[in-house]
Amino acid sequence: MATAVVEMARDGRFADIEQLFAPSLWKGVLAPPAAPWKPPRCARPRKNAEHEVMIGSDALAVPGTITAPRRRGRSTGT
Repeated sequence: MATAVVEMARDGRFADIEQLFAPSLWKGVLAPPAAPWKPPRCARPRKNAEHEVMIGSDALAVPGTITAPRRRGRSTGT
């Protein structure tokens, strides 16, 4: 393998050396762009309500958002 790398370097085939030792990085550079992000079906705005909250007070207060279903009954909140 070392001989092959030396021969590639002599021939100026640095892209081949790079692909040999870092294929995941090479794929990231040449990969087509990913499809744009779409929210999952469960994230429908009309089915959920968002409430802005402040946890703590004064200088240590941390803002956040509570998302809860609009319908009544048992369900999870995020």
